[in-house]
Amino acid sequence: MTAPVRRDPRLVPLSHDHHVALFRAREVVLAVDGVQPQEPESLARHLAAFFDGELVQHFEAEEQHLLPPFVAHVGVDHPLVVELMRQHAEIRTLAAALTDGEGDVWERLKAWSTAITAHVRWEEREWFNAVQEALTEDELTVIGEALKRAGPSCKV
Repeated sequence: MTAPVRRDPRLVPLSHDHHVALFRAREVVLAVDGVQPQEPESLARHLAAFFDGELVQHFEAEEQHLLPPFVAHVGVDHPLVVELMRQHAEIRTLAAALTDGEGDVWERLKAWSTAITAHVRWEEREWFNAVQEALTEDELTVIGEALKRAGPSCKV
């Protein structure tokens, strides 16, 4: 794993979304630790709504704006492309299981929180760094303009 590099300003909106996602994942930790007690079913509904209403837009922005030009440079079988899609699919499944899953709600919440936290760290340290290295200035500008037009996906 590499250390994060200075984020290209055109990708900063995605990093802002990551901060919100980490804040939401931390809600689970605080609830589990008893610092901010919550009913697990209520927290699960809250986080599922956050995913469906906000974080899914972030995933779609990455998949629509970053992924195609990156794939054009490195190929669809590049390990980072495969890993991005694997993680997005896993988090989508975990988000759906928050309210529709079987078994212990706390365990589903912890699995979602752990996956979100690991995913954000991976994207900030690996994925975004690789995107910044692979894409041209023109491609980054087009992405930045698209992200600006769309506005933030996640809100605190």
